Amino acid sequence: RRRSTEAELDTETVETVKRREQRQWEVEAGKVVDVLEENADLPIVRGAEDSKDPREFLKAAVGAYRASTLRKRLREWKKFLTWLEIVHQVRWPSRRAHAIDYLVELRLTEAPPTVPQSFGTTLAFFERAAGIGPGAAISSDVAFKRALDMTNKEMEQKRPEKKQAPLLPLKVIAAMEMLVVSPSNGTFVRFSAWCKLVKIWTASRTDDLQEISLKAMKFTKAGLHGIFWKTKVSGPGKKNKILPFMISRRVSITGLPWLETGMAILEERYWYPRDYLVPVFPCGLEDLEEKRPATYDDFVVMTRVVYSRLKECFMKMGDGCPAGALCCCRSSTNSGRSIRSAIG
Repeated sequence: RRRSTEAELDTETVETVKRREQRQWEVEAGKVVDVLEENADLPIVRGAEDSKDPREFLKAAVGAYRASTLRKRLREWKKFLTWLEIVHQVRWPSRRAHAIDYLVELRLTEAPPTVPQSFGTTLAFFERAAGIGPGAAISSDVAFKRALDMTNKEMEQKRPEKKQAPLLPLKVIAAMEMLVVSPSNGTFVRFSAWCKLVKIWTASRTDDLQEISLKAMKFTKAGLHGIFWKTKVSGPGKKNKILPFMISRRVSITGLPWLETGMAILEERYWYPRDYLVPVFPCGLEDLEEKRPATYDDFVVMTRVVYSRLKECFMKMGDGCPAGALCCCRSSTNSGRSIRSAIG
């Protein structure tokens, strides 16, 4: 997948992306404003009284953060406020002891190693949003910074060894290719398997998969061409506006035309106007479609369904799969246990 800032999307798609981003930001920024308005003594809340539209004034003060970033900061802050109200009977930290005591609490309760630093970042974010200057901000206090540094170092030593996820065996990828071209399986199951293969061959994240532009997808003699109009490192407001991708039609473990078959399923059954790739689908109800984007939880369910059907493909591996692919698949797995752990 190569990066590019030269290619352009059509105006309609760009505007759709911007509107969607704005809607998500409005929701999360509104929740931040709700938290700020609960504390009338904050400098930013007092300053909003002079504004023609106090709520929009407060939203503007939140800043142009990603909606997911605001959501994460809110989640951390609400946990802190709940603890603060129970321990100190206040709803906003006004003393360094409020924040340092919380760091001690995180250390004693053996919170995950990344939580203290995340709390420090969240505290600084809300103090800036509240209009608290560096001189009065607890996050800028020397004692707090030292306490945070000590807590990070101590918890870093207790961090367990990082475990990498097991590699996906080629046999599993081959079985998904067989599932895509198998007419005996449900259409959406085959489409879900195709989406997982597209995710693998574009080296993308689950969230990235939903950001593929349908209008920009083209299947040519060379293969599938498309564009990610938003990822974690690209999109509106980023240096890299879009990321184009291309999957060769010759990419196949089994030699089966899974890429072309999946594209045909997409065009015949699921090609309706939308700004996402994978819709949610009620499991087992082939004729009942719910037109909303699949969430991460939906992807987990669909993955389980796909993997459960792969067992049938393994049983047929020696019958319908080309000899070359069978040899490749057998050599890719060290034991039956690795296959079973991969498909669940």
